[in-house]
Amino acid sequence: MNGTQTLKVESLASAAYMTGGKVKTTDGSAVRLKADEENKLAATTMEDLGVYGKQDLKFDFGKTGESMTVEVNGTDTVADVVSKINSAASDGGFKVRANCDEKQQRLYLSS
Repeated sequence: MNGTQTLKVESLASAAYMTGGKVKTTDGSAVRLKADEENKLAATTMEDLGVYGKQDLKFDFGKTGESMTVEVNGTDTVADVVSKINSAASDGGFKVRANCDEKQQRLYLSS
């Protein structure tokens, strides 16, 4: 059966990203690095960065009304937080991708 279909695009989604400043500890020193066979991730804990106890990171996905929350503990390393963010999703499946660049000492987030 031959036929012609028509598709009307109402709007296009756009990706969002955020690059943080250089990550420094509460005393102003650079983050410590831990070598891993696959890559290097910051071994600095959240307490080293001034985050104590349990804290929630909440990500809102614009006009969708969707959000996701990631629980961060002071004893988590930057690598742990990156992993938690990358493993989380909103109820509708929206995600944030996190990456820690140890050379630039920055945390990158994108959706």
